[in-house]
Amino acid sequence: MRRLLQVGMLLLLLLAAGCSDQAAPPGGSQTPQPGNTAPQPTPAVLTAQSYFPIKAGSSWTYQGEGNEFASFTREVIYSKDNRGQFKESNGGTVSSAVFEVNADAVTRIFFKGEEYEPDNLLEDPAFTGNDNTVIIKAPLTAGTTWTSGNMEKKIVSVDATIDTPAGKFEKCLQIEARTPESVVTEYYQEKVGLVKREFRSGDALVTSTLSQYTIAP
Repeated sequence: MRRLLQVGMLLLLLLAAGCSDQAAPPGGSQTPQPGNTAPQPTPAVLTAQSYFPIKAGSSWTYQGEGNEFASFTREVIYSKDNRGQFKESNGGTVSSAVFEVNADAVTRIFFKGEEYEPDNLLEDPAFTGNDNTVIIKAPLTAGTTWTSGNMEKKIVSVDATIDTPAGKFEKCLQIEARTPESVVTEYYQEKVGLVKREFRSGDALVTSTLSQYTIAP
């Protein structure tokens, strides 16, 4: 009888050892088996150019408050490679600008006011820029700062939510530009562009908010 009990105990120990190889202990985790690990998604990398479409045919209309010129329209009239030529009208004047976009920055390289019938500067071999205003700068993380002209710029958030007549936009890039007298806050949505701009100076507040837009394919 004693020997029978010893054999029985040995069988129980062997069975317990076999179970522990197949099941994780309570509160523990099972060791992944080779070939059974699920692939992990690659995090999306945010790039400056993603927030500033430049394809010809794209257009935006902004509803303004606080100033008669706060409402304006913007359209891309020409595009080539990583440059887009924009025409902007606020009801009082029409301006022309050329923006250059890449993964690290969006830069306005040319600006001219009172340009009602702009030529295609992107096809002009003699074209040279007259500006170097950095609109968006990588890395696209809260706290990134840079100087552009007389403005100190900073990415405040990459997760702002903005309600506009054109819709609700989430995960917006929020950028502040400060001078001693004013603060301009702009919100950019990936694949859409500028969705709202706020200008504050003292007690004055002027806003331009996206009301409709078309992004060319």
